[in-house]
Amino acid sequence: MTEQAPPFNYKENGEIKGLAVEVLDALLLEMHSATTSKNVQVLPWARAFGNVQKPGQMNVLFATARTPEREALFKWVGPIVDAKFVIWAPKNSKIKITDPEDLKKHTYVVVRDDAADHLLVARAVPEANIFRVSSFDLMPKMLALNRVEFLAYDETGARFHFRELKIPTEQYKSIFTLSKSLQYFAFNKSIPDPIVNQYQAAFDRISKKIEKIKSQY
Repeated sequence: MTEQAPPFNYKENGEIKGLAVEVLDALLLEMHSATTSKNVQVLPWARAFGNVQKPGQMNVLFATARTPEREALFKWVGPIVDAKFVIWAPKNSKIKITDPEDLKKHTYVVVRDDAADHLLVARAVPEANIFRVSSFDLMPKMLALNRVEFLAYDETGARFHFRELKIPTEQYKSIFTLSKSLQYFAFNKSIPDPIVNQYQAAFDRISKKIEKIKSQY
């Protein structure tokens, strides 16, 4: 399972694309698996995030930021790529965030159950200050309507979305880094360790191929 989060993983004209998708196909090829990225479901993040935690399910969610808050929830294979989650503000905003304590004073829009959502909660931002939506395209609209002060999202992904939505990136500025982490394949904990270990070993074997894929993005 994955979500609509370009340039890492997304569906375009009915085709699954993206950096993480190409890595997945290379990994499955190395595993001599009959499964390909054509078997991937593109779901709203919150739904997929819940599905991959259901006991007894043999499923995987990607690309998933491996954060301390999530460490015990899954078995991990990777890392696929770096992730940097930041607070975005309108360019003309005069508000400054210089300390994690400052985060509690402001309002944010996030994709529900995205890593940025969890990071804000972990920093004790009041629930009333976090507005959750199902997809990125709703986030700039919330800002434009002054419903929130900031949006929180992966830096690379946000820049890609802004371009896709034909919103000049210059309209926004990154004012605070919530976290730097790595994106992984998150395996359901019901999947036996030997299987997960086989995937990690295959991932390690194709490290040069993965670096080549990443260089194209």
